[in-house]
Amino acid sequence: MASWYYFSLIALILFGIQRFLYKVSAEWKCDTATTTITFMVTVSLLGILFFFIRHERLEHITYLLVVSCINGTAFVIGTISTIEALKYISGNVVYPLSRLGTVIVVIFSILYFSDEPSLFQCIGLIIAIPVIIFFVRHGDDTVSGPGISKRGILFALIALISGAVAAISSKFAAVHVNPYAFIALSYITGTLLTYPLGEILQKERVHDNLNKSLLIGAIIGVVNFAGFLSLMKALAEGPLSLIISITGMHFVIAIILSAMIFSERITMQKAAAIAMTIATVILMRF
Repeated sequence: MASWYYFSLIALILFGIQRFLYKVSAEWKCDTATTTITFMVTVSLLGILFFFIRHERLEHITYLLVVSCINGTAFVIGTISTIEALKYISGNVVYPLSRLGTVIVVIFSILYFSDEPSLFQCIGLIIAIPVIIFFVRHGDDTVSGPGISKRGILFALIALISGAVAAISSKFAAVHVNPYAFIALSYITGTLLTYPLGEILQKERVHDNLNKSLLIGAIIGVVNFAGFLSLMKALAEGPLSLIISITGMHFVIAIILSAMIFSERITMQKAAAIAMTIATVILMRF
């Protein structure tokens, strides 16, 4: 079996753990800005460290700088746009809309990279989209917010496009440049852009939990680095459309962990969606 499939599964699990750690951060009442910046700095440092430990070489430097800046900028714009969108419309609208960027990535991958999914993989792709939408709509049943707002929808659409750009730029980087240098430069760009926007990330500072914020940020950084590296290895060998469809379902991991650790209830609908996720992942093998 192709190694890209296994790397995709590893990325799926690690990104799911990362999303679960966001919930841990919220439960600990951590400072969002501190946690986010610590997480991004940690990933940057790990990328630099592994680059030198492995005695990697820099090639295609101009291309590397351009694609890293695009990826890091898209990540920050997507994050900020999502936060801003949540000020105007419900998370039940923001999350499914922004995650529909997966559809854009799949279409682009088929048209540009000439991906040719098998029949079983096409079925998996068809199943994956409604599963992603279901999880982001019902992953947190406590989410509530104001009604539909044109400004909120605009920010959600920006987040959708930014997420797609980040995924596509990762594919180009995986094929042409050193992954460690790309990860480091992408997150350095993200850190430099995020730092001045700390007030947007956190309206109410929680100074009492600074140590916890730093700790959870560092842990998230380690998990994200491993997940991103696995994603890069998968993208270097496999089809973007299938890999993004697999890793895009990382929500299921967070939901299962939340049920196990925080005793959150899994409804019959969520159980069915989890079963569909497993079926999708299996179909992607063929």
